[in-house]
Amino acid sequence: MKLTPQGQLHERLVSEIKTKLYGVEPAIQSSVLAELLATYLIGFGRRHREEVLSEHMAFVRQLTPVVEGIHFGEAGHPEDRH
Repeated sequence: MKLTPQGQLHERLVSEIKTKLYGVEPAIQSSVLAELLATYLIGFGRRHREEVLSEHMAFVRQLTPVVEGIHFGEAGHPEDRH
């Protein structure tokens, strides 16, 4: 499947950010992602931010099992395996 230019940019940026965050302690990863999200949110007026954040987090919740499957396979995260 051929990616659109936007899809190619998305993949490149995600890859670059993941490379930078790989091996960094979770607290630092969290603070970096929080600042990036806050920077994204200030692009919207204050009256729209809660709605944008809610929609964004809904997307994150939908995407998480997909990404988990890509990284860990059908068995899921090692901590969740029985």
